[in-house]
Amino acid sequence: MIRAIFAAFLGYVVMVACVMAGIAIVWNVFGNEFAFSGESTEASLGWSLLALLSGLVAAVMGGYVAALVGGPKGWLAVRVLIALILLFGGLTIVMQFGAEPLPLPDGVSIRDLDFFEAGQYAVSPMWYNFAIVVVGLIGVWSGGRLGGARQSLAAQQSLVVSKSESAAEESQPQSAGPSAEEGD
Repeated sequence: MIRAIFAAFLGYVVMVACVMAGIAIVWNVFGNEFAFSGESTEASLGWSLLALLSGLVAAVMGGYVAALVGGPKGWLAVRVLIALILLFGGLTIVMQFGAEPLPLPDGVSIRDLDFFEAGQYAVSPMWYNFAIVVVGLIGVWSGGRLGGARQSLAAQQSLVVSKSESAAEESQPQSAGPSAEEGD
């Protein structure tokens, strides 16, 4: 059980690292004007869609790591990671309802914000908060299947080897003594 919880935590860390890297890459490639809708602090449609894609890749990687590190309890680790996504995603949705975005300081526009400042002021559209949870669930489950499929294949191969060894041992004649035919 402890291994499964550790594996889920490690999968979550991998997810967060991948999401942060994906967002930083999109920011550096497309810039801050692409990230926001006009002069508002709401994320643009393009930004939101690329963030969903980044989230999917991150979730697949997180699910894969959780399943792989979880070993024989890989699917338990994936389920724990799915529970974390539901918990944190649900909390994010609840916190976003009715929340007002922080206003930009006087004289500061979207163009003036660097990556970290933008993170303080940016607000995701409400549809995105629901979509990222769904994308995360699908990604973690898929990554878990990929990680679990490799484990299952290895387990099946070792099972086939052990069965063939057992069958070979059973097919060899027992030499408890000379048989009646040998004495003739």
